[in-house]
Amino acid sequence: MRLKDDFFGVVSDDGLDEVPVSFSLVGDVAVISIPPELEGPKNDIGRAIISNHKGVKTILQKVSKLEGERTVASFEVLAGGETVTCHREFGFVYRLDVARVFFNPRLGSERMRVASKARAGERAAVPFAGVGPFAIPIAVAGARVLALEISSEACRWHSLNARLNRVNGNFDIVNCDAFALSAS
Repeated sequence: MRLKDDFFGVVSDDGLDEVPVSFSLVGDVAVISIPPELEGPKNDIGRAIISNHKGVKTILQKVSKLEGERTVASFEVLAGGETVTCHREFGFVYRLDVARVFFNPRLGSERMRVASKARAGERAAVPFAGVGPFAIPIAVAGARVLALEISSEACRWHSLNARLNRVNGNFDIVNCDAFALSAS
């Protein structure tokens, strides 16, 4: 089933050409970009996605690009409402608030490719560590990890995710600006 099929009867036939063909899924939160031409039925579009995609509980529309030093976009809730979710990939669990911290589910394979290079006893610094999707798999592989993250909100989630994934002892999270640290 194509995503466009979800919108028959929700948007006009002319509007079907404008609907997005995909969305990003972070746990049970779908992030979608709806064009301005579909501003009117956007909440109906959100509800249609929830009713047609089992496991999707909230639909967010991205209303701004990544902004600020914490690189978090602004979102509008189209349907549902809970932005805290639990995202699973490659056997790891990441709890996060999609509306408050950066997370890109499309980088999952890249994260695993990088983590597969880590070996027990190595040391790794992970700048811009976010909620832990690079650092945690590297630590689980046995490397000693120093995770650097400017967002205190992301650091809190990162710490929780380290516990959820049973990362013990070989892991430090530092709330700092990785650029400033590298300049000193």
